[in-house]
Amino acid sequence: MRFNLLRSTALVAVFWLNLECKPKENLACEDGSCCYTGQPIDYVMHIDSVRADYGAYRFFFKDSLQLPPPKEKLDWLLVCPNDLQATENLNLFNNLVFDQPNVPRFADSVRHYKYPYLIWGTVYAQRGVIVEGSSGSYNLHVERIVEIK
Repeated sequence: MRFNLLRSTALVAVFWLNLECKPKENLACEDGSCCYTGQPIDYVMHIDSVRADYGAYRFFFKDSLQLPPPKEKLDWLLVCPNDLQATENLNLFNNLVFDQPNVPRFADSVRHYKYPYLIWGTVYAQRGVIVEGSSGSYNLHVERIVEIK
């Protein structure tokens, strides 16, 4: 009986150490191929549990994302092209309406303030693309979305 207890304790200890000693897994794909295929793209940062709303393949953030230097702030990000179909399959509520070309507004302004999604993902920058006054040169590879009810 003592041997069984010792063996069980050793197995639990080895299992626990195995969980605790693993290096932190990098969820981003190194070359950006999970976001774009065949285009130069750079890893910017990983986001965890960020409140957002969704519309027209964009996530709008409750609090602006603070990027590493040059310390740009982003209020929204486009979904990576490689994630468009997967994001569409999630049937997220599209809270963005275009009354006129390039003039978006939130369809449900009351809901807009709730920011009903928590998202996890990786932000990538398109190399050599500069879009002044917007976050059009950055994209989000979505890894997880949770709806807050």
